[in-house]
Formats: sequence, C-alpha cells, structure tokens
Amino acid sequence: MMFGFRNDLAKSHWRFAAKVHMKLLTLPSSTSEFMASVDAFSQGCGLRELTLIKFPDLGLLPFIAEIRIPKWHSQMYVEAWKYSGDEIDTNTQSLSLIQSQLSQIQSKIDAL
Repeated sequence: MMFGFRNDLAKSHWRFAAKVHMKLLTLPSSTSEFMASVDAFSQGCGLRELTLIKFPDLGLLPFIAEIRIPKWHSQMYVEAWKYSGDEIDTNTQSLSLIQSQLSQIQSKIDAL
C-alpha cells in the first residue's frame, strides 16, 4: 500500500506524520468469543510525501492497516492506495495467446 499525509497546520520542520500498523485478526482460542488484533508489522510515514509499505505476506487475510497519528497533529489529510497487482488487458492477453498458438501451428507445418 502507499500512504500520503499532509497537515496544512504543521510547522515546516516537522517530518513525521504517522505510523501504520499491520494488525492481524485472530481468535485466541476456540472457546473465546472475542476477536483479538495482534500487531504484526509497523512502519513510520513522512509528512508531505508518499510512503510505499510492503506488508509481509503472513498468509493470513484479511488484515487491518491501522494509522496512528501523533497527538501534536491537530489535523491530518490522509491518502491510502492499495496495489492489487498488474492491470491485465484481456484483449492483449488473448492476442498474445493466439499468436503463441499460431507460432506452434506454423512450426508443426514447417516440420512436415
């Protein structure tokens, strides 16, 4: 994910905006009725910039991205962007598959 933070009231020398925590949701035992959240990873983010965070793949989904903003910030504008993988153009993908199949057919014809 990528996070951006801006505080228009921040002093010019302030650099730290927030800390983003990856929290896992889990049941502590099969007899518990209460969901627990466990801090699994955290990273600090700068003010007036975008921060790319690669959360570790722990094989547990979903997880929560919790943002903790220090109390000295009286306001904060936050942007969060989720990267979900390469965008795939299905037309281009289909065309590539057809071209590959045609190449295989052509090589079989040439072999005769």
